[in-house]
Amino acid sequence: MNILEEAKAREAGLIVMGTKGATSSRKLLFGSITTEIILNSDVPVLAIPQDSSLKHFKEISFTTDFHERDLGSLSQIVELGKLFNSNIRVLHVAEEKSLATEIKFRGFRELVREQFPEAPITFQMLMDDDFFVGIAEFLAGHPTHLLVMTRYKKNFWQKMLTRNHSKEMGFYTNVPLLTLVGDSIAPFEMPSRSKKKLKNNSYVSFALPVKVPAADRSATR
Repeated sequence: MNILEEAKAREAGLIVMGTKGATSSRKLLFGSITTEIILNSDVPVLAIPQDSSLKHFKEISFTTDFHERDLGSLSQIVELGKLFNSNIRVLHVAEEKSLATEIKFRGFRELVREQFPEAPITFQMLMDDDFFVGIAEFLAGHPTHLLVMTRYKKNFWQKMLTRNHSKEMGFYTNVPLLTLVGDSIAPFEMPSRSKKKLKNNSYVSFALPVKVPAADRSATR
């Protein structure tokens, strides 16, 4: 029985992997087994690099591309943060600054602040045409004890996990990575029964952040 089968049989809620990279050159993020687990697991995976010193999760960085389920992912991180008295950074990498990107960034920030008013969350929009480099360069200058990403498209993750990361390895080999499974996260609902009016008089609605049968899940538009 392999790791994924064992996790399913035991109804595990999290898989924790220790990793030291695929090659001595350290150009790949993780070894082949960890990469396979991250790409195919139905539950979150915490990958802990050999060179990391995992003592606490005081500083957590959460990446977002403003996906409709990212509020659900962030709600899980807020709960995790309560256990460790963590500060949470929400990071978005944009190729260039534009009105559309600014609207999405500010809108997401407003929603998060409304839903988690007591949570110690800060926001940062990074400018870089390479997501991996942008995140690495930012976090290299900011103490981070856990990086959180949500897995949606496998092709993106295959690119991330198998590409040559020689330029960014100074960061990636020291910070644990928690991968959430986007398809298993129910969209987040705002506190009103149906819709909530925002400051600009527009309305948004989300589904409740609970586990529901796949057939009953509906995406927010």
